[in-house]
Amino acid sequence: MSTSFRAEKDGVLNDLRKKYEVYKDFSCDIRRIQNYQVLAISRAENQKVLTVKFDFGPSFWNQIKALANKRWMKDGIQSKERSELFGLALDDAINRLCK
Repeated sequence: MSTSFRAEKDGVLNDLRKKYEVYKDFSCDIRRIQNYQVLAISRAENQKVLTVKFDFGPSFWNQIKALANKRWMKDGIQSKERSELFGLALDDAINRLCK
């Protein structure tokens, strides 16, 4: 997970930015983040001070692909073309919609 300040509009966010300065360009493994950090980041995001981005590694997406293949490719006609088409569609969906 990583955070960054939103674009400032007419100095309105200046005071709030000072309050959340510690979370500017903050990055942390989601398994290691503390409860108070989640609350502060969430509050800053609700106040439109920060943006939050979750970064998933390649192993996560490989697990998603394996689960999708197991769920939707086990039944029906098995063919090379079907597998390739499903793989391309899944890659496109992940790249366009999830990243």
